[in-house]
Amino acid sequence: PVDLLISGIFLGLYFIFRTALDEDFSFKKTAITGGKLIGLAMLGFGLSAVFSFSTLHQVVNSPRVMGNVSLFDNLFSLGLQTESKVHYGTALMRLFSSDMLGTGSDFSGWGNYLEAPVFYSSILVLLLLPQVFTGATKRAKIVYSITIGFAFLTVIFPFFRYAFWLFSGDYFRFYSFGIMLFFIIMALRAFQSILQSGKVNLIVLAVTAMILFIALHSGSAFNVRAVDKTIKTVLWLIILYGSFIAMLNFPKTRMAGLILIGTTLLFEVGIMSGKTVNNRIAVKSEEFSQKTGYNDYSVEALSFIKSKDKGFYRITKNYMTDVAIHMAINDAKVQNYYGGTNYYSFNQLQYIRFFQETGVIQPGSETDTRWCLGYLNRPLLQLICNVKYVLTKAQVDPLLRIMNDSLTTFGDVSVRKSKFSMPLGVTYSSYMNHDDFKKLSPTGKDIALMKCVIQDSVEKMNTGGLTEIK
Repeated sequence: PVDLLISGIFLGLYFIFRTALDEDFSFKKTAITGGKLIGLAMLGFGLSAVFSFSTLHQVVNSPRVMGNVSLFDNLFSLGLQTESKVHYGTALMRLFSSDMLGTGSDFSGWGNYLEAPVFYSSILVLLLLPQVFTGATKRAKIVYSITIGFAFLTVIFPFFRYAFWLFSGDYFRFYSFGIMLFFIIMALRAFQSILQSGKVNLIVLAVTAMILFIALHSGSAFNVRAVDKTIKTVLWLIILYGSFIAMLNFPKTRMAGLILIGTTLLFEVGIMSGKTVNNRIAVKSEEFSQKTGYNDYSVEALSFIKSKDKGFYRITKNYMTDVAIHMAINDAKVQNYYGGTNYYSFNQLQYIRFFQETGVIQPGSETDTRWCLGYLNRPLLQLICNVKYVLTKAQVDPLLRIMNDSLTTFGDVSVRKSKFSMPLGVTYSSYMNHDDFKKLSPTGKDIALMKCVIQDSVEKMNTGGLTEIK
């Protein structure tokens, strides 16, 4: 559903952009065509509802939408505030290359490599873009100006970008790609006009190249540091593309210019994507036969547990799989067992609320609702959450030793079984009011959950026959 919404917004913007360029533009004709598109879109969404409704339900019933960590109020209240210098520097420098400020984990700009602004498609596009105004009609110039102006406006004032994401997050992601597509479309229209007319505005081309030269070396003014090697590559591409575009202005050199532009474009694709593709941290083939990552001795340990116990229970680890620079907390999904740690953009609302109430997740922390460590560091809480087995490496917490019996060892992984494991469903003879529960320490809350049920302060339950604990 989220992808459908984003695609629908950009399709609508492109429809307006495309129809506004038509010289025979009429509101009536545009309204009829737009109505048909909306009708077909609704029909398509209806047909896909059998697949998309469950995802939509999951998104809506998540902390980021219905919970108490929604960013809507915070982002909406910011209004037309500007961003930091690093933000603007990142947007500027990544016009020239996705890797201008580093690749992947080495990225040094605003945000992170994935979510930061990146408007790069080709240096050719940057040089051709201003040419779109040369020879264009008055209507076309207005449309182009509004399109480019709106793109700059959304970078300068992040409020419009927040609105695009329905005030659910502070990032660019697909939004950058959408702006990039409009830049490419306008550059292609400029290129088509040059081929049809045989004319290039050499003054505009020279000024564009000069502005790009200055912008390319202005990173330090925005507190960002570009990669020197990439700067040199972009500098040469500006010179080469600029020279070859200028050749299109002369009949005798036009064909040679086209061939050289195409050749340089192929070179740019190879050189600019080479670092991202070839010099990245990737899983090596030999790792599949080594006892590392997701193929460590956890595999044998899990197989042992499943062969001995066919019931329903949870398993936890006191270690993380070493496959990521950050925490790899989705081990249970990869290695196929029931765990408690989880990364997901839209975790279930009540799952997160449980950990908020027990003090695992701090109130108002939106990040923790996605990177949920669950009961990882709470051995007592693991009991109420149906944890029956624990896999450990290296040093073991003394409390874990007391609470669990050692069964066997596989390599560097020890298998332990809880002495006090509880089933997933339990009954209580006592209850505690939520207001009293909130006053307890984290350990006190863990103990309370093993002794009594907690009565919600809003939705009262029938406590007849239950003893109140204060």
